[in-house]
Amino acid sequence: MHPGMPPIKERWADLHCMWHALYQPSDRVVKQAEEQFQQLKIKPDRPYTSIHLRLSRCAKHLGLQHGYDGPVVMVTDHAVVRKFVAAGFVKNVTAYKTIPHHFDSAHGAIEGAVTTVSDLAVLAHAKCQVMGQRGFSNMAHWWAGDICFKDAH
Repeated sequence: MHPGMPPIKERWADLHCMWHALYQPSDRVVKQAEEQFQQLKIKPDRPYTSIHLRLSRCAKHLGLQHGYDGPVVMVTDHAVVRKFVAAGFVKNVTAYKTIPHHFDSAHGAIEGAVTTVSDLAVLAHAKCQVMGQRGFSNMAHWWAGDICFKDAH
């Protein structure tokens, strides 16, 4: 407990506070995330549901349960799934064409890190998230804070 602070009841709340205390996206990340939002035809201040797995029905249902009828946006590192979504094979789900890079395999290339963190921004600005409890998904949830969330473990 900290004086003047309400008790933290949710498991993510303390990590959300730490995330915002320790992290500020760079101008390059903000710019690329803005480009991705434009490409996806969504706005970070408008409700949409993000998904970090291939569970689009679950994502849409979660959003509807919380009153969000916006688009479902998929962020995935699976190249074939990204192509299928971009080509319109997955109904009512949007994706974009940037190629994600894993932090552990970027070999110090800043461009890969910018792409990865801007993907994270797209996930984090959603009003609802459907994700597994893994590192990248957890970071998006910490960034977002108190939103509707479905663990797709």
